[in-house]
Amino acid sequence: MDASQLDILYVVEACGGGVRRHVNYLLPELIKRKLKCGIFAFGRRFEPTFPQDLEELQRLGCKVWSFPYECHNIVGLPSALKNLKAVLVEQRPKTMHLHASVAGLIGRLAKPASPMTKILYSPHAFAIHPSLPVAITLATKTIERWGAKRTNAYVFVGRAEIHDANDLELPANKFNLIENGLPDDFEKHLLSREEARKKLNIPQDQIVGVVPCRLARQKGLPQLLEAFALTKSTQLTLVFCGDGPEREPLKNLAKQLDVTNRTLFMGAIPGLAQFLPAFDLAILPSLYEGLSYVLLECITAKIPLVVSDILANIPRPELRQSVTTFTVGDQKQLAQELDAIVENPALAQERAADAHNIAKTEFRLEEQADRLAALYRSLF
Repeated sequence: MDASQLDILYVVEACGGGVRRHVNYLLPELIKRKLKCGIFAFGRRFEPTFPQDLEELQRLGCKVWSFPYECHNIVGLPSALKNLKAVLVEQRPKTMHLHASVAGLIGRLAKPASPMTKILYSPHAFAIHPSLPVAITLATKTIERWGAKRTNAYVFVGRAEIHDANDLELPANKFNLIENGLPDDFEKHLLSREEARKKLNIPQDQIVGVVPCRLARQKGLPQLLEAFALTKSTQLTLVFCGDGPEREPLKNLAKQLDVTNRTLFMGAIPGLAQFLPAFDLAILPSLYEGLSYVLLECITAKIPLVVSDILANIPRPELRQSVTTFTVGDQKQLAQELDAIVENPALAQERAADAHNIAKTEFRLEEQADRLAALYRSLF
Protein backbone atom coordinates (compact mmCIF):
# COMPACT_ATOMS: atom_id res chain seq x y z
CA MET A 1 0.00 0.00 0.00
CA ASP A 2 1.24 3.51 -0.84
CA ALA A 3 2.54 5.04 2.43
CA SER A 4 1.76 8.52 1.12
CA GLN A 5 -1.90 7.73 0.41
CA LEU A 6 -4.33 10.04 2.17
CA ASP A 7 -6.45 8.47 4.89
CA ILE A 8 -9.06 11.23 4.73
CA LEU A 9 -9.88 13.96 2.22
CA TYR A 10 -12.22 16.64 3.57
CA VAL A 11 -14.34 18.36 0.92
CA VAL A 12 -15.88 21.71 1.89
CA GLU A 13 -17.72 24.46 0.04
CA ALA A 14 -19.20 26.26 3.06
CA CYS A 15 -15.84 27.76 4.04
CA GLY A 16 -17.18 29.82 6.93
CA GLY A 17 -19.33 29.59 10.04
CA GLY A 18 -19.88 26.17 11.57
CA VAL A 19 -18.22 24.13 8.82
CA ARG A 20 -15.10 26.29 9.13
CA ARG A 21 -15.04 25.65 12.88
CA HIS A 22 -15.51 21.94 12.22
CA VAL A 23 -12.48 21.87 9.93
CA ASN A 24 -10.30 23.94 12.26
CA TYR A 25 -11.17 21.94 15.36
CA LEU A 26 -11.04 18.45 13.87
CA LEU A 27 -8.32 18.24 11.24
CA PRO A 28 -5.51 19.10 13.70
CA GLU A 29 -6.91 16.49 16.12
CA LEU A 30 -7.03 13.85 13.40
CA ILE A 31 -3.45 14.64 12.40
CA LYS A 32 -2.45 14.13 16.05
CA ARG A 33 -4.06 10.70 15.80
CA LYS A 34 -1.64 9.76 13.00
CA LEU A 35 -4.14 10.06 10.16
CA LYS A 36 -2.93 11.47 6.83
CA CYS A 37 -5.33 14.29 6.03
CA GLY A 38 -6.13 16.52 3.09
CA ILE A 39 -8.71 19.21 2.39
CA PHE A 40 -10.31 20.25 -0.90
CA ALA A 41 -11.94 23.67 -0.41
CA PHE A 42 -13.90 25.39 -3.16
CA GLY A 43 -16.67 27.86 -3.84
CA ARG A 44 -17.64 31.48 -3.24
CA ARG A 45 -18.18 31.34 0.52
CA PHE A 46 -14.56 31.75 1.67
CA GLU A 47 -14.50 34.04 4.70
CA PRO A 48 -11.66 36.58 4.33
CA THR A 49 -9.30 34.83 6.77
CA PHE A 50 -10.11 31.24 5.71
CA PRO A 51 -6.99 31.07 3.46
CA GLN A 52 -4.93 31.62 6.64
CA ASP A 53 -6.63 28.57 8.16
CA LEU A 54 -5.56 26.54 5.15
CA GLU A 55 -1.97 27.75 5.53
CA GLU A 56 -1.95 26.63 9.17
CA LEU A 57 -3.37 23.23 8.26
CA GLN A 58 -0.68 22.87 5.60
CA ARG A 59 1.95 23.69 8.22
CA LEU A 60 0.60 20.85 10.36
CA GLY A 61 1.04 18.40 7.50
CA CYS A 62 -2.39 18.51 5.88
CA LYS A 63 -2.45 18.54 2.07
CA VAL A 64 -4.45 21.48 0.73
CA TRP A 65 -6.27 22.12 -2.55
CA SER A 66 -8.03 25.49 -2.73
CA PHE A 67 -10.34 26.62 -5.55
CA PRO A 68 -12.27 29.76 -4.59
CA TYR A 69 -14.49 31.41 -7.17
CA GLU A 70 -16.74 34.48 -7.25
CA CYS A 71 -19.36 33.27 -9.72
CA HIS A 72 -22.63 31.53 -8.89
CA ASN A 73 -22.38 27.83 -8.03
CA ILE A 74 -24.22 26.89 -11.22
CA VAL A 75 -21.26 28.31 -13.14
CA GLY A 76 -18.51 27.32 -10.71
CA LEU A 77 -19.52 23.76 -9.83
CA PRO A 78 -18.48 22.08 -13.11
CA SER A 79 -14.95 23.42 -12.66
CA ALA A 80 -14.90 22.37 -8.99
CA LEU A 81 -16.09 18.88 -9.97
CA LYS A 82 -13.38 18.58 -12.61
CA ASN A 83 -10.69 19.66 -10.12
CA LEU A 84 -11.95 17.27 -7.44
CA LYS A 85 -11.92 14.35 -9.89
CA ALA A 86 -8.31 15.18 -10.76
CA VAL A 87 -7.35 15.17 -7.07
CA LEU A 88 -9.11 11.83 -6.54
CA VAL A 89 -7.36 10.23 -9.50
CA GLU A 90 -3.98 11.48 -8.26
CA GLN A 91 -4.42 10.82 -4.52
CA ARG A 92 -6.81 7.84 -4.29
CA PRO A 93 -7.74 8.70 -0.67
CA LYS A 94 -9.02 5.88 1.51
CA THR A 95 -11.98 7.98 2.63
CA MET A 96 -13.55 11.25 1.55
CA HIS A 97 -15.64 13.21 4.07
CA LEU A 98 -18.10 15.63 2.46
CA HIS A 99 -19.37 18.59 4.51
CA ALA A 100 -22.73 20.31 3.81
CA SER A 101 -25.00 19.94 0.81
CA VAL A 102 -22.97 21.41 -2.08
CA ALA A 103 -19.84 19.44 -1.19
CA GLY A 104 -22.10 16.45 -0.66
CA LEU A 105 -23.34 16.74 -4.22
CA ILE A 106 -20.04 17.17 -6.06
CA GLY A 107 -18.22 14.65 -3.87
CA ARG A 108 -20.71 11.93 -4.71
CA LEU A 109 -20.72 12.93 -8.37
CA ALA A 110 -16.91 12.60 -8.34
CA LYS A 111 -16.82 9.16 -6.66
CA PRO A 112 -16.41 7.14 -9.90
CA ALA A 113 -13.01 8.82 -10.35
CA SER A 114 -11.78 6.81 -7.35
CA PRO A 115 -14.12 3.80 -6.92
CA MET A 116 -12.30 2.37 -3.88
CA THR A 117 -12.62 5.60 -1.87
CA LYS A 118 -15.23 5.32 0.87
CA ILE A 119 -17.65 8.27 1.12
CA LEU A 120 -18.76 9.86 4.40
CA TYR A 121 -21.26 12.70 4.41
CA SER A 122 -22.17 15.28 7.07
CA PRO A 123 -25.07 17.49 5.93
CA HIS A 124 -24.78 19.96 8.85
CA ALA A 125 -28.60 20.32 8.53
CA PHE A 126 -30.78 19.16 5.65
CA ALA A 127 -32.55 21.87 3.59
CA ILE A 128 -36.07 20.49 4.06
CA HIS A 129 -37.63 23.02 6.44
CA PRO A 130 -41.21 24.28 5.71
CA SER A 131 -39.87 27.84 5.45
CA LEU A 132 -37.91 26.92 2.31
CA PRO A 133 -39.35 27.08 -1.21
CA VAL A 134 -40.98 23.82 -2.26
CA ALA A 135 -38.53 23.50 -5.16
CA ILE A 136 -35.54 23.48 -2.78
CA THR A 137 -37.14 20.84 -0.56
CA LEU A 138 -37.96 18.64 -3.55
CA ALA A 139 -34.46 19.03 -4.95
CA THR A 140 -32.97 18.14 -1.56
CA LYS A 141 -35.09 15.01 -1.28
CA THR A 142 -34.18 13.91 -4.81
CA ILE A 143 -30.44 14.55 -4.41
CA GLU A 144 -30.21 12.97 -0.95
CA ARG A 145 -32.02 9.80 -1.98
CA TRP A 146 -29.83 9.49 -5.08
CA GLY A 147 -26.70 10.26 -3.03
CA ALA A 148 -27.48 7.55 -0.48
CA LYS A 149 -26.39 4.93 -3.00
CA ARG A 150 -22.91 6.49 -3.14
CA THR A 151 -22.58 7.09 0.61
CA ASN A 152 -20.86 4.54 2.84
CA ALA A 153 -21.57 6.37 6.10
CA TYR A 154 -23.41 9.40 7.38
CA VAL A 155 -21.83 11.41 10.18
CA PHE A 156 -24.44 13.52 11.95
CA VAL A 157 -23.21 16.28 14.25
CA GLY A 158 -26.52 16.53 16.11
CA ARG A 159 -29.65 14.53 16.83
CA ALA A 160 -31.88 16.81 14.76
CA GLU A 161 -30.17 15.54 11.60
CA ILE A 162 -31.19 11.96 12.38
CA HIS A 163 -34.82 13.05 12.61
CA ASP A 164 -34.59 14.68 9.19
CA ALA A 165 -32.65 11.75 7.70
CA ASN A 166 -35.46 9.43 8.75
CA ASP A 167 -37.99 11.75 7.12
CA LEU A 168 -35.90 11.54 3.94
CA GLU A 169 -35.99 7.73 4.20
CA LEU A 170 -32.19 7.46 4.11
CA PRO A 171 -30.64 4.10 5.10
CA ALA A 172 -30.50 4.05 8.90
CA ASN A 173 -27.83 1.32 8.96
CA LYS A 174 -25.37 3.96 7.68
CA PHE A 175 -26.13 6.53 10.41
CA ASN A 176 -23.44 7.61 12.88
CA LEU A 177 -24.12 10.25 15.54
CA ILE A 178 -20.86 11.99 16.46
CA GLU A 179 -21.83 15.26 18.07
CA ASN A 180 -19.79 18.43 17.84
CA GLY A 181 -17.53 19.20 20.79
CA LEU A 182 -15.15 21.84 22.09
CA PRO A 183 -11.52 21.63 23.27
CA ASP A 184 -11.07 21.07 26.99
CA ASP A 185 -9.08 24.31 27.20
CA PHE A 186 -11.67 26.42 25.35
CA GLU A 187 -12.27 28.72 28.32
CA LYS A 188 -8.57 29.57 28.64
CA HIS A 189 -8.75 31.49 25.37
CA LEU A 190 -11.68 33.71 26.40
CA LEU A 191 -10.95 37.38 26.95
CA SER A 192 -12.24 39.20 29.99
CA ARG A 193 -15.44 41.20 29.56
CA GLU A 194 -13.52 44.47 29.83
CA GLU A 195 -10.80 43.50 27.34
CA ALA A 196 -13.27 42.02 24.85
CA ARG A 197 -15.43 45.16 24.93
CA LYS A 198 -12.42 47.40 24.52
CA LYS A 199 -11.25 45.48 21.43
CA LEU A 200 -14.77 45.56 19.93
CA ASN A 201 -15.34 49.23 20.81
CA ILE A 202 -18.39 48.42 22.92
CA PRO A 203 -19.06 50.78 25.87
CA GLN A 204 -18.57 49.02 29.20
CA ASP A 205 -21.99 50.04 30.53
CA GLN A 206 -24.04 49.13 27.46
CA ILE A 207 -26.44 46.14 27.50
CA VAL A 208 -25.59 44.14 24.39
CA GLY A 209 -27.00 40.98 22.85
CA VAL A 210 -24.97 39.17 20.20
CA VAL A 211 -26.37 37.35 17.17
CA PRO A 212 -23.36 35.19 16.25
CA CYS A 213 -24.24 33.51 12.96
CA ARG A 214 -24.12 33.65 9.20
CA LEU A 215 -26.73 36.08 7.88
CA ALA A 216 -28.75 33.53 5.94
CA ARG A 217 -32.39 32.56 5.57
CA GLN A 218 -32.26 29.53 7.88
CA LYS A 219 -31.17 31.65 10.86
CA GLY A 220 -34.59 33.27 11.45
CA LEU A 221 -33.16 36.79 11.60
CA PRO A 222 -36.09 38.80 10.14
CA GLN A 223 -38.28 37.31 12.87
CA LEU A 224 -35.70 38.32 15.47
CA LEU A 225 -35.69 41.93 14.27
CA GLU A 226 -39.49 42.01 14.33
CA ALA A 227 -39.44 40.74 17.92
CA PHE A 228 -36.70 43.20 18.86
CA ALA A 229 -38.91 46.06 17.67
CA LEU A 230 -41.53 44.90 20.22
CA THR A 231 -39.21 44.91 23.24
CA LYS A 232 -39.72 47.37 26.06
CA SER A 233 -36.00 47.32 26.96
CA THR A 234 -34.86 50.18 24.77
CA GLN A 235 -31.43 50.07 26.41
CA LEU A 236 -30.71 46.70 24.74
CA THR A 237 -28.54 46.78 21.60
CA LEU A 238 -28.31 43.90 19.12
CA VAL A 239 -24.95 43.18 17.49
CA PHE A 240 -24.93 40.92 14.42
CA CYS A 241 -21.55 39.18 14.13
CA GLY A 242 -21.59 37.48 10.77
CA ASP A 243 -21.93 38.02 7.06
CA GLY A 244 -24.06 36.51 4.37
CA PRO A 245 -26.65 37.09 1.65
CA GLU A 246 -29.25 38.55 4.07
CA ARG A 247 -27.08 41.39 5.37
CA GLU A 248 -28.55 44.21 3.27
CA PRO A 249 -32.17 43.00 3.53
CA LEU A 250 -31.74 42.84 7.31
CA LYS A 251 -30.32 46.35 7.47
CA ASN A 252 -33.26 47.58 5.40
CA LEU A 253 -35.69 45.78 7.70
CA ALA A 254 -34.06 47.34 10.76
CA LYS A 255 -34.62 50.73 9.16
CA GLN A 256 -38.28 49.93 8.40
CA LEU A 257 -38.81 48.79 12.01
CA ASP A 258 -37.09 51.93 13.34
CA VAL A 259 -34.46 50.01 15.33
CA THR A 260 -31.40 51.09 13.36
CA ASN A 261 -30.10 53.07 16.33
CA ARG A 262 -30.17 49.87 18.43
CA THR A 263 -28.63 47.46 15.92
CA LEU A 264 -25.07 47.05 14.76
CA PHE A 265 -23.81 44.87 11.90
CA MET A 266 -20.16 44.06 12.63
CA GLY A 267 -19.61 41.49 9.90
CA ALA A 268 -17.68 38.26 10.43
CA ILE A 269 -15.23 38.66 13.32
CA PRO A 270 -12.17 36.36 13.19
CA GLY A 271 -11.89 34.38 16.40
CA LEU A 272 -15.31 35.53 17.57
CA ALA A 273 -15.45 32.88 20.30
CA GLN A 274 -12.80 34.60 22.41
CA PHE A 275 -14.88 37.80 22.41
CA LEU A 276 -18.10 36.19 23.70
CA PRO A 277 -17.65 37.49 27.28
CA ALA A 278 -18.23 40.99 25.87
CA PHE A 279 -21.94 40.25 25.56
CA ASP A 280 -24.77 40.13 28.10
CA LEU A 281 -26.73 37.54 26.13
CA ALA A 282 -26.71 35.66 22.83
CA ILE A 283 -29.66 34.98 20.56
CA LEU A 284 -29.83 32.01 18.18
CA PRO A 285 -33.25 32.12 16.45
CA SER A 286 -32.54 29.48 13.77
CA LEU A 287 -35.37 27.77 11.93
CA TYR A 288 -33.28 24.60 11.55
CA GLU A 289 -29.71 23.50 12.39
CA GLY A 290 -27.45 20.48 12.80
CA LEU A 291 -25.69 21.25 16.10
CA SER A 292 -24.23 24.72 16.13
CA TYR A 293 -20.68 25.18 17.42
CA VAL A 294 -21.59 28.71 18.46
CA LEU A 295 -24.35 27.28 20.67
CA LEU A 296 -21.75 25.17 22.48
CA GLU A 297 -19.31 28.09 22.62
CA CYS A 298 -21.87 30.43 24.19
CA ILE A 299 -22.88 27.79 26.73
CA THR A 300 -19.25 27.08 27.65
CA ALA A 301 -18.52 30.81 27.91
CA LYS A 302 -21.48 31.12 30.35
CA ILE A 303 -23.36 33.57 28.12
CA PRO A 304 -27.14 33.63 28.77
CA LEU A 305 -28.83 32.15 25.72
CA VAL A 306 -32.14 32.78 24.00
CA VAL A 307 -32.76 30.11 21.37
CA SER A 308 -35.55 28.93 19.11
CA ASP A 309 -37.24 25.83 20.48
CA ILE A 310 -35.91 23.38 17.91
CA LEU A 311 -34.27 20.03 18.64
CA ALA A 312 -30.83 21.20 17.48
CA ASN A 313 -30.81 24.03 20.05
CA ILE A 314 -31.71 21.70 22.95
CA PRO A 315 -29.21 18.85 22.37
CA ARG A 316 -29.82 17.53 25.91
CA PRO A 317 -33.22 17.60 27.69
CA GLU A 318 -31.66 18.99 30.87
CA LEU A 319 -30.51 22.09 28.95
CA ARG A 320 -34.14 23.18 28.65
CA GLN A 321 -33.96 24.40 32.24
CA SER A 322 -30.77 26.38 31.60
CA VAL A 323 -31.43 28.28 28.38
CA THR A 324 -34.36 30.50 27.42
CA THR A 325 -36.45 29.16 24.55
CA PHE A 326 -39.20 30.60 22.36
CA THR A 327 -41.51 29.11 19.78
CA VAL A 328 -40.42 29.71 16.19
CA GLY A 329 -42.67 32.36 14.67
CA ASP A 330 -43.83 33.79 18.02
CA GLN A 331 -42.24 37.24 17.93
CA LYS A 332 -44.23 38.45 20.92
CA GLN A 333 -42.91 35.63 23.10
CA LEU A 334 -39.35 36.27 21.92
CA ALA A 335 -39.69 39.97 22.78
CA GLN A 336 -40.92 39.07 26.27
CA GLU A 337 -38.00 36.70 26.83
CA LEU A 338 -35.48 39.35 25.78
CA ASP A 339 -37.07 41.83 28.18
CA ALA A 340 -36.99 39.26 31.00
CA ILE A 341 -33.23 38.75 30.68
CA VAL A 342 -32.57 42.49 30.65
CA GLU A 343 -34.78 42.94 33.72
CA ASN A 344 -33.23 40.04 35.69
CA PRO A 345 -29.63 39.50 34.54
CA ALA A 346 -28.65 37.71 37.76
CA LEU A 347 -31.14 34.88 37.10
CA ALA A 348 -29.98 34.64 33.49
CA GLN A 349 -26.36 34.29 34.65
CA GLU A 350 -27.31 31.60 37.16
CA ARG A 351 -29.02 29.55 34.47
CA ALA A 352 -26.05 30.05 32.12
CA ALA A 353 -23.73 28.59 34.76
CA ASP A 354 -25.91 25.47 34.99
CA ALA A 355 -25.78 25.02 31.20
CA HIS A 356 -21.99 25.40 31.26
CA ASN A 357 -21.60 22.40 33.56
CA ILE A 358 -23.58 20.21 31.17
CA ALA A 359 -21.63 21.27 28.08
CA LYS A 360 -18.24 20.68 29.69
CA THR A 361 -18.97 16.99 30.18
CA GLU A 362 -21.27 16.20 27.26
CA PHE A 363 -19.62 17.95 24.27
CA ARG A 364 -15.88 17.31 24.18
CA LEU A 365 -13.69 17.62 21.10
CA GLU A 366 -11.45 14.78 22.34
CA GLU A 367 -14.34 12.33 22.29
CA GLN A 368 -15.58 13.62 18.93
CA ALA A 369 -12.14 13.21 17.34
CA ASP A 370 -11.61 9.75 18.84
CA ARG A 371 -14.93 8.49 17.52
CA LEU A 372 -14.36 10.01 14.07
CA ALA A 373 -10.88 8.52 13.80
CA ALA A 374 -12.26 5.11 14.74
CA LEU A 375 -15.01 5.40 12.13
CA TYR A 376 -12.55 6.36 9.38
CA ARG A 377 -10.27 3.45 10.25
CA SER A 378 -13.20 1.03 10.22
CA LEU A 379 -13.74 1.91 6.55
CA PHE A 380 -10.12 1.44 5.41
